[in-house]
Amino acid sequence: SGGLAEYGDAALTGVQLAVREINAQGGVLGGRLRLVIEDSGTTPGQAVRGARRLFASARAVGIVGELSSTVTARVLTDVIATARIPLISPAASDVALTRQAHDGFFFRTTPNDSAIGRALGSLAAARGIDRVALAVHDTAYGRVLADAFRLAYEARGGRVTNTALLAEGRGVPDDFLMRLNDGAGALAVLVPPTEGSAIVRQSTAFVERFLLADGFRSADLIAALGGPVLDGSLGVAAGTPPDAEPARRFVQAYRAAYGHPPALPYVDAAYDATFILALAIEKAGRTYGRAVRDTVRLVATVPGVRVMPGEWGTAAAAIARGRDVNYEGAAGPAEFDRFGDVAAGLVGWEVDNGRPVITALPPDAP
Repeated sequence: SGGLAEYGDAALTGVQLAVREINAQGGVLGGRLRLVIEDSGTTPGQAVRGARRLFASARAVGIVGELSSTVTARVLTDVIATARIPLISPAASDVALTRQAHDGFFFRTTPNDSAIGRALGSLAAARGIDRVALAVHDTAYGRVLADAFRLAYEARGGRVTNTALLAEGRGVPDDFLMRLNDGAGALAVLVPPTEGSAIVRQSTAFVERFLLADGFRSADLIAALGGPVLDGSLGVAAGTPPDAEPARRFVQAYRAAYGHPPALPYVDAAYDATFILALAIEKAGRTYGRAVRDTVRLVATVPGVRVMPGEWGTAAAAIARGRDVNYEGAAGPAEFDRFGDVAAGLVGWEVDNGRPVITALPPDAP
């Protein structure tokens, strides 16, 4: 529930799909993998209470979630620091989490905000947009996106014409909107879609194209914002091209389970987080938190037996033979660095005929 309820509900479907597939192919350590769900409410206090219940009452071996970076930071400090079990987030993208002390128990299957901002700046410049105005959320999320965007965009010859730093819940000032008519080729809305949607609606009369943060890649959301009115707008999101074999397999399985493809971002990353955590438990051979933490990188790195979404039986058999496995995720390769970050897994997208479609990122994008 809370501000990210829609995204959380969608991500949960990815988690549940992974659990069903794993249990259908033999389970973990010879038994069924049990999923216990707590609602974070997208608030630190409720999330901390839920995470404590997962550890103390449900005896969780690891946690998939939270989506919010702010909430994730609190859970790491107040729960994971003492519980000493891995937490893998499919969506928490704040770069500050990389620097936060977590003794290696934090991982994420989504790129951080700096990588997303740089890729969006590179894409805008590559598409010939030479002047951009910025609407920036006055939070760590918005400021990091804006700094990274500006660095990449200006390095490629683009010019930022003006910037509006917006407090949470605030719209774009009228004088800023009027200045959009002075030559900005696009407005970059570096604001979460829960608030950024209102900014897009507010600005469509003043600018023809938008550059959108990762959470906007939703067909339903784009339709609600006017569909074809946004044609030509660009975005960058976590994910991998749909023709990549791991992504294709995941979407095929998801469609078979739910009757439609994933409608929102982070569903594939949530699936990957669940699959990786289960692989780490299987590889560790026990449910001790430190042991599971220490095997996370061993199940998603080269060299190793290649494993894709849905191939739990193949992975478990390889692990039983003493082999490492290299899980190639639905959202992209999941090779974690020493901070728990992934280096890949970004796609460009463009609104075409009122729908977001994948488009190529420039070769020099992060």
